[in-house]
Amino acid sequence: MKNIAGVIGLALLLGLAGCSNFNYPVGVQQFGGVTGTLVDASTQQAIGGAGANVQCGGQATHPDQNGGFTINGIAIGVASCSINAVGYQYYPIASVTITQGNITQLGVITLTPTLHPGG
Repeated sequence: MKNIAGVIGLALLLGLAGCSNFNYPVGVQQFGGVTGTLVDASTQQAIGGAGANVQCGGQATHPDQNGGFTINGIAIGVASCSINAVGYQYYPIASVTITQGNITQLGVITLTPTLHPGG
């Protein structure tokens, strides 16, 4: 009877070990980030400041005065990102691959100005 209990216990232990994620050491954060630059499609001038918002994987930031942005703390996997800027069309990015400890380069993102009535 002790043999059967030992075999069952060992099987349970091995089964639980198989369900664990041993790819990352204890305490290592499983996050990455994105970086890029926003520019106006018509003028090629930087788009920055509080009038623009970049969101990715539940995190958000405003680009600097040169249009540059970096967002850290995004969970690894595939994230959806989007850009909203006053006077520009909404810019969705459906899937960005986030890898542990790395910053994914989104490059230069050109935003299209919205058309205003009468001009």
